[in-house]
Amino acid sequence: MTYRVLLLHPYLYHTHTTKMHLTEAINSRKAPFHTYEFFPPRTEAGLVNLLDRIRRLAAKPLPAPIAVSVTWGAGGATAERSLELAEHVVKMGLEVILHLTCTNMPKARVDEALEVSRVDMWTGADV
Repeated sequence: MTYRVLLLHPYLYHTHTTKMHLTEAINSRKAPFHTYEFFPPRTEAGLVNLLDRIRRLAAKPLPAPIAVSVTWGAGGATAERSLELAEHVVKMGLEVILHLTCTNMPKARVDEALEVSRVDMWTGADV
């Protein structure tokens, strides 16, 4: 039997130095809200296309998502590309949730992934 584990970092990554819990972001909304989840593309052209789509989905007149979840592929297959996508999304001014999938990942790789997600990748600050 295979288990898929969804680990949501308790903080959203900000472009500023403050931290916000996901529940705070949800509770701060008076109106309905939404999130998007994306799996990182395999090619550079795919990344460019996806970033363009994210920009359009987050642009007015559409309401901005409360956050964008970036999937970390099974076995860590897309780890570097996931972090690259997350960094681009943060630079767009959107909040990011790293979605870590632990299927077929050795314990050491899970530990490494959790350490990377614990440190704010864009400021180097420990969260």
